[in-house]
Amino acid sequence: MLPHITYYYQIVAFNISGESSPLSKSFTTSNSTPVLSNIGNLTVDFNIKKQTKVTATDADVLTFKVTNKPGFVSFQDEGDGTMLLIINPGQVMWVPTTTSKLV
Repeated sequence: MLPHITYYYQIVAFNISGESSPLSKSFTTSNSTPVLSNIGNLTVDFNIKKQTKVTATDADVLTFKVTNKPGFVSFQDEGDGTMLLIINPGQVMWVPTTTSKLV
């Protein structure tokens, strides 16, 4: 099943004497969690700007947020399910940890 889809069905009871009138029912599947593309490990040379596109898929409109980022990392939400991650290192070095994550 897919998210945000309404499915329709009918229920009929029957026995030796015949069958009931059909009862029509439906249900709608709920939202699913967005899937973020794997950007893998990034290598950035000292003092050289690097940009990488991050994508996510979902049936809903997506908004990106980056947490635990150092000052030389910024991002731009492209508004189309993609985000441009911009790494512009200077004198500061950053090693991502298990608490550094894209949200």
